[in-house]
Amino acid sequence: MSSSLTPSSATQSNADQRLQHGINLHKHKDYVQAAMSLHQALGLYEQLKSEPGMAQTLLELGTVYGRQHRYDLAQNCFGKALEHFAQARDRLGRANALISWGKISLELSQSALAVKQYKEAKELYEAMSNDAGTANALNHLGRAKLCLEQFEEAIADLNEALQLYRALGQYQQAASSLMGIANVHLSLRQSAMALSQVEQALVIYRNIGDRHGEAQALFNMALAHRQGGATANAQQVFQESLTVAQQIGAQGIVAKAKRHLATLPSQQAA
Repeated sequence: MSSSLTPSSATQSNADQRLQHGINLHKHKDYVQAAMSLHQALGLYEQLKSEPGMAQTLLELGTVYGRQHRYDLAQNCFGKALEHFAQARDRLGRANALISWGKISLELSQSALAVKQYKEAKELYEAMSNDAGTANALNHLGRAKLCLEQFEEAIADLNEALQLYRALGQYQQAASSLMGIANVHLSLRQSAMALSQVEQALVIYRNIGDRHGEAQALFNMALAHRQGGATANAQQVFQESLTVAQQIGAQGIVAKAKRHLATLPSQQAA
């Protein structure tokens, strides 16, 4: 993987350090350097014949390639990671790799494949009695099923995830499930039901200080108002979403809010 590596450098400590360095660079969004460090770690783990090390490094490397939109490389890494996790009899690692691969599948509009991957991950988490993992898999599964317009199943999965998150005290994730349920209702043009879910999510995001979540919830709330014909409310809440998004530099939400505001009537009732 790296011609600079020699057999004498292949120690567990060196490999672990390279892996951690790559993870840290990934966190700081230095994807090019992260990939280089992870490849060095992979080379060391290969020399050590460490199945767990190779598996974890390939999982991290696949995630980095996904961030770079290098999807072929990401998928190849996830596939190899699954093989090594299987060799290491690491069910948690396999489940985590399937979740990561499922995200790439969704980005590539391969929703049916994502559903398959999330289902397999859920089964693995359930077998380990890992409620947090099960909740995450259900949350992703519901969103993938929404893409396939399997609306009833999507709501059922998201509701199950919501209950698990609440039981675990994972309120930010609970808000994510509420937002997912709202998206299903918006797809069904059930604006009042969507609004109810988003309002609950907004309260959570504000309570925990998640400003990005707040901006997104406000944006979705405005969508629900607009869909329900409450144009004045929609304009007001789109503006609120825009203000928060500008404050935190969430350019994606800024652009979406501006597009909607530009298409709303200029005169609004007080």
